[in-house]
Amino acid sequence: MLIHVPISSKNWLWRTNPDGTRDISWRMWLLVWVLPGTLALAAIGLIGEAFYKTRMSTPVTAVVDKVYSWPGTVPITGEEVINYSPRFVFTDETGRVTAATSGQSDPSLNFAVGTEMEIRYFPGSNANIVIPGPLNWFVAKVIALLAVAALPFSLVLTWWLRHWQKRGRKT
Repeated sequence: MLIHVPISSKNWLWRTNPDGTRDISWRMWLLVWVLPGTLALAAIGLIGEAFYKTRMSTPVTAVVDKVYSWPGTVPITGEEVINYSPRFVFTDETGRVTAATSGQSDPSLNFAVGTEMEIRYFPGSNANIVIPGPLNWFVAKVIALLAVAALPFSLVLTWWLRHWQKRGRKT
């Protein structure tokens, strides 16, 4: 069911003019493309952040000295899990011994105390360290997949709107 909006009104999404031609407002195109566009921009931003963290940080060998843990749930399935967040001790390039975490938690981060592994840190900064691995890119990949999944809907809706517009009476 379409809602009738007077021709003089400027707040419309699409309309049929008195002469039979059909118009589509910029507001409609915004609604059609806002989801895939926003998701694509978010994915690009998250990929940029992950790339920045990987390229601007310095690798160093660190030792796990403590592992924080707490109960959690998987958002989609509701499965109860234990989340872990290891704290690493490392010596930076100036010789300062530092303890830091990555700021992320996951069941896969349950490293044994004393485990040596390569991490990445930001010299001259007290920022979180980066644990190399797939978790750094996971959110960006999910958002990019959502953008790709939203794209067909926007394309079909664009086709339908253009088809509707062309079916209007030509002057």
